[in-house]
Amino acid sequence: MDGFIKYMVARDATVDPLQLDPTKYTTRLDELSSLIDAVNPDLSQFKAKGGKLLLWHGMADWLITPNNTINYYNAVMTAAGGQAAADQFMEFYTAPSVNHCALGNGADNVDLVGPMFDWLEKGTPPSANRIVARTLYAAPGAARISRPLCRYPQYPKYNGTGDPNVESSFSCTDPSQ
Repeated sequence: MDGFIKYMVARDATVDPLQLDPTKYTTRLDELSSLIDAVNPDLSQFKAKGGKLLLWHGMADWLITPNNTINYYNAVMTAAGGQAAADQFMEFYTAPSVNHCALGNGADNVDLVGPMFDWLEKGTPPSANRIVARTLYAAPGAARISRPLCRYPQYPKYNGTGDPNVESSFSCTDPSQ
């Protein structure tokens, strides 16, 4: 955050971010917000250029509530003309018990680059194949786990048998079931 304040907001490497008066930078903050905030649900130009979007959010994120991403996903889906239209260029995955970007009690390490390349180069959407997330780190004495990464609104539900630390013991389930 220190570098963002110095170099992006104040544009002065000598500024002390703790002494910065944000009221003096409202114009700059508004300008930056318009550049980096992902809030416009109309992705029609992105889609028209062949863009593909994978959204991923840890459900135990303490910094950015997953509700923001869920709301954005729903808004994009509506703007696109419904689920079928949105499915052509966007998929959203949630990671239960994963904190902001990583860690927490969930499976936080997942390769989304491979599925993205398959989607771009072969036309195979990520949801056509099982995506598996694994814990990158585990607390001392804790088991490393793996889980299927489920497409929203589904979540990984334990099948009732098998090793609860292994993804094959879970199925992606709709919350209404």
